[in-house]
Amino acid sequence: MKDPKNLSFESMCVHAGIDEDEFGAVVPPIYQTSTFKFKSAQHGAALFSGEGKGHIYTRMSNPTIEAMEDSVAALEGGVKAMGCASGMAAINTVFATFLGAGSHIVCSQAVYGPTNTLLRTVFARFGVEISFVDTTNSEDVKAAMKENTKLVYVETPVIQHSPLQTWQK
Repeated sequence: MKDPKNLSFESMCVHAGIDEDEFGAVVPPIYQTSTFKFKSAQHGAALFSGEGKGHIYTRMSNPTIEAMEDSVAALEGGVKAMGCASGMAAINTVFATFLGAGSHIVCSQAVYGPTNTLLRTVFARFGVEISFVDTTNSEDVKAAMKENTKLVYVETPVIQHSPLQTWQK
């Protein structure tokens, strides 16, 4: 693909993430395969060791997914993007990347239920300390910060009252 910095935003919306296709396809093909074959045993070994460029298994990487990720990265002005199968997969990936035993997270008190459950049941079990605060108040966020804080996590939009609480009033 052309350097996205040389394209207008409108052109990036159409062309970002698209590499030259060996058959001249204008739109990236959809690769509906679980596995990819290797050119040789050495090629396979290079891919598995991370030293070669290519794909092994669709759950790890796939040209279709890579095109989408490259497109998002270009449109957002980033270097690389990562696609996830669901929002919870993305949230878990962020937490697993930044949090470990002895670390601390400041988290919105108003988060999606499974986010709360993931932190309280899984990450707490691994020694992650969690402070749930009103993240609409910057003073509360500042007060919750600790030396071992690795992440401040905020979900939007923040809802002050659940629909059930509103309905009961």
